[in-house]
Amino acid sequence: MTDVPALKANVARLISELEAAERHLNYALCDATGITVDDIVKGTGRFNGDEFKVTFIDVRFEGKPWLQGVKRRADGSWGTGTRHLYENWEPLP
Repeated sequence: MTDVPALKANVARLISELEAAERHLNYALCDATGITVDDIVKGTGRFNGDEFKVTFIDVRFEGKPWLQGVKRRADGSWGTGTRHLYENWEPLP
């Protein structure tokens, strides 16, 4: 006869290991971009060409990290309102 509680425990363990592996993958993808907090990036999409200082990096999603940042004002200072760039950004050279 099948041991249902043991199978459930095994499934829970495997799910936990998969989630940990996905977290490690997402951190590796983030590290590969070379972007860190306080770096300057260029917005794309609706923020096309605007410069942002990175304030938060969200690595929960596979692929390009989602960023949040503050926009550079016309006088060169940084704004105070955080904008969600999501994946619509490029590193500046």
